[in-house]
Amino acid sequence: MSRAVAPSALLTLVGVWACDNNQGGAVVNSPPAAEITEPAEGSSVLAGGDVQLRGVVSDTNHSVNELQVSWFGGARELCIPGPPGGDGTSLCSATLFEGEGEIRLEVVDPNGAVATDSISLALVG
Repeated sequence: MSRAVAPSALLTLVGVWACDNNQGGAVVNSPPAAEITEPAEGSSVLAGGDVQLRGVVSDTNHSVNELQVSWFGGARELCIPGPPGGDGTSLCSATLFEGEGEIRLEVVDPNGAVATDSISLALVG
């Protein structure tokens, strides 16, 4: 003898399975983005003189005030790390010395994802 299953009971079973199936899903963290906008790649700057560095950072799943931005000249950190401005702009005024012509902008989001951009400057003088 076969028994009919009520449609509401079937929906309940499917609903329970669907809820259980969602448990343990992975959280996706999109990486941030970084771009040096000034000075231009290959620009000549005076060694021992001040240079103004400008970049823009963003992240699709974090606000810019949650990001940490760092600037490097070679291996030396050029400016104190911190959040960018409200529009994602990061400014750094630095003095570059011999061997510090490789400039790197680094941004880290709260989940530890990192993005970088870099340019090479010609140090003269």
